Amino acid sequence: MENFAQSLKMAETLLTKTLDNSISKLFHNLTSNQVVILFYLHDHITSVTRQVDLENNLNISHSTIRGTIKRLIKTGLIETKPMPRDKRQVQVILSQDGLNMLNDNKQEFEDIMNDTLKKAVKGLGVEDIQSFQRINHQIIKNLK
Repeated sequence: MENFAQSLKMAETLLTKTLDNSISKLFHNLTSNQVVILFYLHDHITSVTRQVDLENNLNISHSTIRGTIKRLIKTGLIETKPMPRDKRQVQVILSQDGLNMLNDNKQEFEDIMNDTLKKAVKGLGVEDIQSFQRINHQIIKNLK
């Protein structure tokens, strides 16, 4: 049990590193966190998404989200605008360039995710994977 937290952190770090390396081969300016945010915005395109919604729904810290949003604005893949009723809050919007990039490369992103997950679970049986998913969901639930 003493190395459990360290093991979880190492797995998360290696998974992120593997995804980042694969993504950077195709899209030099993107990280896995940026891609997650872009797909979140794509999946919620018809609703208002604020920075705080990204923080809460993706479990990413305020400072990380803020920096990632700034970088995505520089790339032209997202835009922000003040909320009409509360100018302190900003709405985060997928730009037309961002939408086009996701639509044009959706299969490549899915392939990267699938290849990385296949590599991560190599040697595990279906029951092991299901148990891991159940345990992982419970850990997330416990810590929220």
